[in-house]
Amino acid sequence: MFCCTKLFTPASTPEKTIFPLSSCGSNYHTGDFNPSFADGRTSLEEINQVVNTIQVTHQPFVSKKGLFDFLLVLSYLVVVGIAVFIWFEFFPADSVWGLVFMLLLICIFTGIINGMYRKKILSIFQESKLACEQVLDEQYKESFESRGLRWILPGSFPLWVELHRIYGNQGAGQPIYVPPNMH
Repeated sequence: MFCCTKLFTPASTPEKTIFPLSSCGSNYHTGDFNPSFADGRTSLEEINQVVNTIQVTHQPFVSKKGLFDFLLVLSYLVVVGIAVFIWFEFFPADSVWGLVFMLLLICIFTGIINGMYRKKILSIFQESKLACEQVLDEQYKESFESRGLRWILPGSFPLWVELHRIYGNQGAGQPIYVPPNMH
């Protein structure tokens, strides 16, 4: 079941269908899949199976991100605690300069912590994308591409996944355009 709301994602087009991640970050929404998009080459059940495989492969990385979210909050608390300690230990309680120093210290360390956090989260999502692409290649690539369909994990993964049509509308499903491999 699709919970919460859809995050901002691009719209599906005749060449690709977008399956967005819910804002609660646990499931991809496949309910808008129109079977006419694939001209009967796949079903909603098969789409759900692939999307479920992506979710299961991505889940350990979500747990890892949760750990870093906790560490981020803990780091903020430590920085604020240290700043308040320094303020009360080295400045008079009513000192404006002590307050300015404390706020400056909090801002500097918050920027440093956010930079390290962002770098780590991007690394985790890249690892997740590579793991999901490997599973897609091993389990589904040949089957879907033989039917003129290709799964793509965009640079913005895990916010959404895409199913591309790589066949034309004329002549028995002959491929007319194959998008470059986005890996």
